[in-house]
Amino acid sequence: MTEKGRRAPSSGSAKQSGGEVTYSSYLALDELLNLQRPRSRPEHPDELLFIIVHQSSELWFKLILHELDALIGLMEAKDTLGALTSVRRVNALVHIVTGQLSALETLPPQRFAQFRGYLAGALSRVNDVALGKQRKMDDGNRHNSSGLYN
Repeated sequence: MTEKGRRAPSSGSAKQSGGEVTYSSYLALDELLNLQRPRSRPEHPDELLFIIVHQSSELWFKLILHELDALIGLMEAKDTLGALTSVRRVNALVHIVTGQLSALETLPPQRFAQFRGYLAGALSRVNDVALGKQRKMDDGNRHNSSGLYN
């Protein structure tokens, strides 16, 4: 482990020294858990949430694209049952990714703004999400006299 409890990178091999595949080595957990690299200094407490939600979304999107490719193959092969099963899986994956994105609703725009400057030339998608959330929050506050976010 390194400072702040982060794991040090491993050799990347799926096998341990004895040649045995473990859960951790198969999933490359050391590498995976080291891919979150907050840029803010001092590190903003919400930046890790932002990074993990976006990284995991990208993994779900990768899987959705993989499943859609498989679905096309099933449809071309006229495998109706297989295609139906594949559509159900894609639907479930979309529900997962949209559900996890809702975790960003717990990040008020003011707090995001505290580390947003460290994102520099990050994807425009980040800005679109932030701006859309700000507009939603602004609209919600017009109707909420308590000053609390909906």
